[in-house]
Amino acid sequence: MRPIATTTFGFLYRTSLDEAFRQIADAGYSRVELAVGPPHFESPPLGRDERQRVKQQLESAGLSCVSTNPLELNPVTANPDLFEAARRQYEGAIELSADLGAQAVVMVAGRRSPLVPMSFEDANGLLAKMLEQLLPVADRLGVTLTVEAVPYGFIETGAQALAFMRATGLTDLKLTIDCANVFFAGADPAVDVREVGPAVGVVHISDTWRKRWAHTQLGAGEVDLDAFAKAVDAIDFHGPTVYELADSEDPAPRIRADIERLASLGWTA
Repeated sequence: MRPIATTTFGFLYRTSLDEAFRQIADAGYSRVELAVGPPHFESPPLGRDERQRVKQQLESAGLSCVSTNPLELNPVTANPDLFEAARRQYEGAIELSADLGAQAVVMVAGRRSPLVPMSFEDANGLLAKMLEQLLPVADRLGVTLTVEAVPYGFIETGAQALAFMRATGLTDLKLTIDCANVFFAGADPAVDVREVGPAVGVVHISDTWRKRWAHTQLGAGEVDLDAFAKAVDAIDFHGPTVYELADSEDPAPRIRADIERLASLGWTA
């Protein structure tokens, strides 16, 4: 059985971070991915004292942090002030992961304006520039930096992210494969994760629909979760897997109810 974590993302506007930890632990989980953004976290994150406070809250709840996932940032913005703000916040998330003993930081690939999109060449260049500044920090602190393909971005699948890695020579980079993101982007998540293989650093699992993007409860949407789980097994993945239930409903009773379904897919809380 592979270990499963869940995320604080769905609790973000519902309760305090400390209460989210308590509800996650009460639901039967011992591992968590932190959604790093207001109101749970100040921006940019975080001073050393605050990082230690979060560590104590996790330990008090009996939880360990497997990864951090900064929110609302765009590494391919052409605005230099926003680019620098994103860089500082990603660097802060790397420091937070290191202090908490987390393996990874999840970083969205970035998004282009749907009305006046920058060229793919420019977007690739900005993402590479950001990663060239962050990867040495992650390496020094022993944290894996992973890029997540997102359906509203310019890198929408793991295969596209792998092509970016190869084109830029950023071989220290890993990828986050999110089955809901890949499915909504029109690809097959099981095929995608097999194609990426050893480059996978984090797996996100949730459900969605082909025509409506979501990170909803397992079985509520259209993703072939059994095929995805078998593909994760096939690449012999041992990194963090996160049940990323984040929609408009209370996640607490559903993450508890889905432990049995996760176990049938090969993940244990």
